[in-house]
Order: sequence, then structure tokens, then C-alpha cells
Amino acid sequence: MRYPETTERSAECLRMALALMARHQAAFNPITYAVWYEYASGTSLPLKLEIDKLIADGNHLDEATTRRIYNKHIAQLDPATVTKLNSSFQQLVSILSESAAQASVEASRFGARLKQFGFKLQEPLAQQLLEEQVGVVLEDTRLMQRAILKLAERLEHSQSEVQRLQEELLRCREESQTDGLTGLPNRKAFDQGLDVLISDAAGRRVPPCLIMLDIDEFKLINDRFGHVLGDRVLRTIADVLKASVKGRDIVARYGGEEFALLLPDTPLGGAHVLAEQLREAVAQSRILKVNNDEIVGNITISAGLACYRNGESGARFIERSAEALYVSKKTGRNRLTVAG
Repeated sequence: MRYPETTERSAECLRMALALMARHQAAFNPITYAVWYEYASGTSLPLKLEIDKLIADGNHLDEATTRRIYNKHIAQLDPATVTKLNSSFQQLVSILSESAAQASVEASRFGARLKQFGFKLQEPLAQQLLEEQVGVVLEDTRLMQRAILKLAERLEHSQSEVQRLQEELLRCREESQTDGLTGLPNRKAFDQGLDVLISDAAGRRVPPCLIMLDIDEFKLINDRFGHVLGDRVLRTIADVLKASVKGRDIVARYGGEEFALLLPDTPLGGAHVLAEQLREAVAQSRILKVNNDEIVGNITISAGLACYRNGESGARFIERSAEALYVSKKTGRNRLTVAG
């Protein structure tokens, strides 16, 4: 789950997000809210670091900067979804503004009546006049109570609406980071996970490991059996990889027939054993052809394994693992090569 906060923590993040939104120059809309909620909750470390740097440099987040940060760190939403969420968010802000304005008017009127009543009390009043003034104040008090009750009801409704918007944004975010065919995280989700991991890798006792895997002769599989079976092969291998992950491990479809397995807490020796187990598990898998009893075998993967070197970039970490994978492909396939 992306946002595991309690209701109290979520409400606190909401208040922080709205306050931060008010200090900057982007419009009040779901995109801006998502950026600042993510910042307030501390969910995305790369996003927080980038915004902190912008603020430290004296910048205010305008519309363009906010949208760029959203696209980079959160999700790409389709135009229809953006329009729908923007309309809901603007309606929510309108309701809150209208309720607050109405309560402010009632409070000002009530304050003026109390002040007037205070002046009246300084004068000698007949019993009847005093009772009339007290009646006026009581009526104003009831009106003020009704205004406050109405505001509370609207705020309660607005809280439910904020929760709905938050869930909608979360759903869109998850969809944008999930590969539709295999159900694995996609390249974007993998890159973000790698950024977070590298940001705190220096303080970890065990450096992370990365396994890049590629299906051998996948084009031939598609050409011989068709893309429908090719998709089944991708899903089968994804299931094998998915079953191997634990804890903070990240397995993703990196692109095409290539997968990536990021192991934050596994030393090189353990990563080597895991990569070999995965290679053997795929080699032993058998897949039925669609609408046919024929079993397709001899599907193999090649792998490249790299252990993170302190201070290197994420791009270089991936590059070293990919280079090891390339060696496996060029030296016979269905094998593992360790970088370095």
C-alpha cells in the first residue's frame, strides 16, 4: 500500500499539504495537492530532496515546476482523469471557501451584536428592554450555532471528498507504475525505487545487488508461436520472479523481454544463488500453447549481476549489470555473469 498512514496521520499530512500549497504559486488542483501531500508524508525521498533544494535556492514552485515534479516523481495521468480530478478538487475548495465565508459573516454579525449589547448594559434599562436585548442575543447565538453546525457538516463532507480524491490519485499512480501485461512494476517504478535505495545506500552494511534478466531468443518464440504465446511466456517468467521477492526487493519489467530484480538486503553471494535458482526455474518451466495440448519448453533466460559500488550513480549501476548480461548472451545464453 502506497499510503499506510493512520487517519490522524493522513489528516495531519492533509493540513500540511494545504498550508504548503498556499505558500507557493501553483493553482489549487489535484496535481498540486498530490505533490505536496507526497512531500508532507515523506513517501517519496527523491521528490522531497528536489523540492527542498528548490526551496533552499529561494525558488517558489510555480505551475510548470509543480507539474514537472509531478510527472517525474508521481505519475502521468491521462487528460480525462486530470480534468475529472481537477473539477472535483475545485468544487471541494469552493465549498470550503463558501462555508468559511458564511461562518465569517455570521461571526462578525454576532460580534457586533454582542458589542452593542455590552454598550446597552452600561445604561440603566427597564426590565422589558433588558429582556428584549437578551432575546436578541439568544437568537443571534442560535443563528451562530446553526452556522457553525453547517460548517462542521460541510467540513465532514469535505474530509470524505479529500479521502476519495486521495484514493483516486493513488489508483492512477499505481496504474501508471504497473506493467499492464505482467502486473509487475514498470520501468518508471523501478527507477524511482532505485533512486530511493541509492540515496541511503552509503549508510547500509550490505550494498544492494541488481540482477538484469533477458529472455533468450524471444523474437524467435514470437515468430514461431505467435505473440499470444509470447505474452504467456512473459507472464510465466514474471510469476517466477514475483514468487522470489521478499521484503524490500523490487522486481520489474524493465522493457520488452527484459526484467530487473533489485535486492537491497541481499549480499553478493546470496544474489548469485538466487539468480541461478531463477535461471534454473525458468529453464524447467513448460507452457501450453493456446488452444493446443503442445507444451513449449526450452525457454531460458540470461542474467547479469552487479553489486553496488559506493558513490556510483544509478545509471552506472544498471549499466554494469547490463554489461554482465550482455556477456551472458554472447557466451552461450542461459547463464549468469557477475560484473567485475
